[in-house]
This record gives sequence, structure tokens and C-alpha cells, in this order.
Amino acid sequence: MLEILQGIKEVVVTLAAAAGAGIAFVGLRTWRKQMIGKEEYELARRFLRSVFETRDAIYTVRHPFISLGETAAALKEKGMEEKEGGEKISSRGRDAAVYESRWKLIQSAMSNLKVETLEAEVLWGNEVRDILKPLQSCVSKLNNSLSSYLSRDLPQKPEEMEKLDDIIYGVRKESPSAGFSKDIDEAVNKIEAYIRPRLKP
Repeated sequence: MLEILQGIKEVVVTLAAAAGAGIAFVGLRTWRKQMIGKEEYELARRFLRSVFETRDAIYTVRHPFISLGETAAALKEKGMEEKEGGEKISSRGRDAAVYESRWKLIQSAMSNLKVETLEAEVLWGNEVRDILKPLQSCVSKLNNSLSSYLSRDLPQKPEEMEKLDDIIYGVRKESPSAGFSKDIDEAVNKIEAYIRPRLKP
């Protein structure tokens, strides 16, 4: 009888240990899943924020109004301050200083986005890079257009000049929401549509 009770006790202890191990395993899996979900949520939030920062930086660079204060600050940053009785800086030199200063916003935003893209690629694969291509194309187009403008390598045809104005300043006769501005918005919307589902708890 004592042997039977001892055997039952051993079975109960074994079953309890097995049950405990099973519960621990399930708990560990649940915890791991929660941690991955939290990590993915945080990455999605940072990634989308970097995209919005890039969009806003593009619009800052394209802003058509340049104040005297902004010009003075940009010239000072480059060590090109005008002094009384000294040589005057050309309008081209002033514009170059302003756009160089503004462009640093895009460089900073794109640098942050590059960091988040590397992490996103680990979790979501190569498609992350594909959805960024339209936005990167907009940045390249703006950079090339500014280079043409600042080097005075301007197009000769009026329609081509209008296109350059549209890219640099957002000036468009038919509709302000068309042209390059529309390209930027569509690029950002495409990324947002991809990321938003990952922001759901």
C-alpha cells in the first residue's frame, strides 16, 4: 500500500512538473509575441515620423518666400557676412547660402529615415525599400532642379521653366495641388498606407 501511494505521489509530482513547464512555455511564447509586437509598433511609429519629417523638410526647402533674416543667418552660417564698404554678395550667392542651409533639414530627415529603414528591413523585408523609392525620387528631383537653378543652367523653353518653378517653389498655374506637390503627397500616402496597419495594437 505504501509503495502504491509512493508511486501515485511520483506520478502527481511528474504531472505537476510537466504542467508547470507547459504553462511556462506558453507564458514565454506570449511574452515573446508581445515584445515583438511592441517592438514593431515602436519601429512603425518612428519610421512614419521620419517620413513626415522628410516631407516637411521638402516643403520648407520649397517655400517661395525668403526673408532678410533667413538670408542673413544663412550667410553668417557660411562665413559670408556682408560688411559695410565690403564687396556685395550676388543674389545667386545669397540664394545658394539659403538653399544650402535649408537642405540640411532634408539631409537630417533622410539620415534618420535611413536608420529606421535598416531596422524595418529586418522585420518587414526588402519591400520597405521599394515603398520609399517614390519619396527618394522626389528628393533627387528637387536636388537636381535646385542645382540647375543655382548654376543658372536654366531651361530655354517656357514650359520647361514652368516645370522647374513648380518643383522648386510649388508654383503651378492650373492647381497648387497638382504637379510636384502631388507627387510628394502620393509618395508619402503610399508609405503611410503600408505603415498604418502596423500601428494598430
